[in-house]
Amino acid sequence: MTIALHRLPSAPPVDARALDRLYRAAPSIARAAVEEAADAGRVPEGLRHALQTAIVQFLDPARHPETTALMLFHHLGAAAADHGMPLHDVDTAQQIAIGTAVQRLAEQALRLGVLARPDEAGLLARRAFAYTDRLKDAATAGYNEASHPDPDPAQRRLITLLLRSSPTRLQLKQAADQAGWTPPRTLAAVAFSPGPRRPARHLLPDVLVHPARGCLLVPDPDGPGRGALLHRMLHAIPSALGPTVEPTRAAASLRLARHTLDLVATGVITASGPVPAMEHVPDLMIMNDPETVRRLAERQLAPLAQQPPKKRAVHVQTLRTWFVCGFSTSATAERLHVHAQTVRYRIRRLELLFGPDLYDPGQSLNYMIALHAWTLMSSPDEHGIWQT
Repeated sequence: MTIALHRLPSAPPVDARALDRLYRAAPSIARAAVEEAADAGRVPEGLRHALQTAIVQFLDPARHPETTALMLFHHLGAAAADHGMPLHDVDTAQQIAIGTAVQRLAEQALRLGVLARPDEAGLLARRAFAYTDRLKDAATAGYNEASHPDPDPAQRRLITLLLRSSPTRLQLKQAADQAGWTPPRTLAAVAFSPGPRRPARHLLPDVLVHPARGCLLVPDPDGPGRGALLHRMLHAIPSALGPTVEPTRAAASLRLARHTLDLVATGVITASGPVPAMEHVPDLMIMNDPETVRRLAERQLAPLAQQPPKKRAVHVQTLRTWFVCGFSTSATAERLHVHAQTVRYRIRRLELLFGPDLYDPGQSLNYMIALHAWTLMSSPDEHGIWQT
């Protein structure tokens, strides 16, 4: 059973009442909240942002992958350790704020008719409990890592420099010398989900690891045997591999790796990790601006909008395969495992629906993007291009 929470107009904010309750239950956070001077990343402000992000992502996981919330709570746990706060206070604050928000969310949903039955409200509560457990695990991992940081601060400074927009070669050489690390000709960034499991670092000793940021920097990723070792290093840890780049472009590799990991978290990409970002470029491009692509798909595939869902799915699968196979009936039939006459019948139906535009070379790319987007965005469990 799926609850259509995306139909709600907005996520309940972490307002003053929720903050007042959590400050009373978490004294150390209350003390930090009234400090006269603190940096921009202090825990109370970070907590408010993390809680609000978690609520938005709980409300609409299809468009807001929970990877971001997990990363925020991982950072939040580390910040609590840095400020000398007990992790219990962070957990208590999280449970109170999200519990308050979910209660109001359920009330709002019942008023709007999104939750039609009492058992759906129970499902919402169970989802909330499971979600807060995952957030707690991420915060605990961040807290533990900050409490027992890596022993080499020079290496942490090197990673921070590499993940800037464009460090100079001189800056990189100086930081690498201090860390005892030889800058490679190429490297690739790996993004991994925060949690209690950490990569088996000993398998690739020249890899730079930053657990608090959920990333690795892997020298010479395309070298002999490196791929197999990387898979063993990240065994059972959700992860994504960015493109191979020069060391000064490590930040760009990490951005694509994190975008890919987000798509893995939401189920858009179903491959097991570490998932190479460059093998999913169409998915990354489409989901980078889903609203624009959604509008393109609705326009290009408008003749299918009134078709029954099952027939629509068959039409999309046939049309997409037909385009990929260069309008070859026999190749399309072979790929779909159906008789060629079945494909001819389906194509005649599609010609009646779409008309001559189907063969317009100027529309071919639009059709391919639209068909791929339909496949990514439409599923029985999520709000796709059309409601089904």
